Amino acid sequence: MVVSFVSAGVMTFSQSIGFILGANIGTTITAQIIDFKITKYALAMIAAGFLIETLPNEGKRDITEPC
Repeated sequence: MVVSFVSAGVMTFSQSIGFILGANIGTTITAQIIDFKITKYALAMIAAGFLIETLPNEGKRDITEPC
């Protein structure tokens, strides 16, 4: 589907590379989450997420925003 978008001019080639890499990374991370014992790391992940959300974001780019 991404190739057809590039062919139609809806997306640029550089946008398609990001899209494909993101899909591949997401698939890999999902497989690793399923494979590992998630219960061992759940508390650490919750703590890390809490810290990321509560720390002040002054002068830093938000990691959820694109460049």
